[in-house]
Amino acid sequence: MKKFIVLAIVAVAAYFVFFQDTFDKDLHFNGQTYSHVSKVRGGNVTNHFYTPNGESFNTATSSIQIVELSEEMQDRSVWRDRLSPLFSQYNLTPVGDEPLEVAGNSERSGVFFRAYGAPISVKGTGHQAFYLVTTSEKPTGGVASETEDIIDQLKGLGADLD
Repeated sequence: MKKFIVLAIVAVAAYFVFFQDTFDKDLHFNGQTYSHVSKVRGGNVTNHFYTPNGESFNTATSSIQIVELSEEMQDRSVWRDRLSPLFSQYNLTPVGDEPLEVAGNSERSGVFFRAYGAPISVKGTGHQAFYLVTTSEKPTGGVASETEDIIDQLKGLGADLD
């Protein structure tokens, strides 16, 4: 009986070490814990979505989206082109010298939000992270003054997933 218990514990530990999805972990961002709530695969990417404490998308006022890029998409020169639908959907423009560090304001179905994006590295592989936060009214002018801080925090998300 003791051997069975030991084998079961070893099997569970091996599962968590070898088979748990790298992206199925909590993220710590902007003073909150974001939990993985869904994953959508398509082509050379897998989209991972996180909300504060795993809250429903219907009630969450912010979310993080990480676009997990396949090995075939590790050439950063093609990211902007391949991710252009998301950049357009979120109305994102570069905020500095790095074309993948972006911010913008947008609207979907009458909901206004600010969006930010930055490249991240997880276990030595490149991916793109986005942060979306709703606003009570239509954003005006440029992106928020906290853009640099938010982008710096986004770039650090890879450490939570390593």
